Amino acid sequence: MNNIIIVTGHGNYATGVKSMIEMVSGPNENIYYIDFTKDDTDITLAQKFGQIIKEQHNILFACDLLGGTPYKEAAKLAFTNQNIKVVAGCNVGSIMDCAFKLQTLTINELANNMIESSKKNLFILDTNIKQEKNTTDGI
Repeated sequence: MNNIIIVTGHGNYATGVKSMIEMVSGPNENIYYIDFTKDDTDITLAQKFGQIIKEQHNILFACDLLGGTPYKEAAKLAFTNQNIKVVAGCNVGSIMDCAFKLQTLTINELANNMIESSKKNLFILDTNIKQEKNTTDGI
């Protein structure tokens, strides 16, 4: 069974992520991007999801926010299909990391990888790092 990722979120989150990922790594036919716009309802969003999941796939939903409508609609599907996993709070780095591993990991492994990769892609720049002075004595 083929693994796919559905990136979803509020506003233009999904298409914004698409723009960035395709700029860096090119298009990927196994990643779908579904925005939840101001004109959508939970019903229209569920219909958008339904158009993709009508085929039998292992699906990893990468949602922008825990508890938002995209997350809740994806969760409804996951409760009725063991081949669907839902992760919330995803960052672009973790989505790209999973894209490269789509066909080598199980759907459960992909979901766990997305969490671990999200953690690894968070970083605080430490501007207090002391640089070593060049102490050459001319030799």
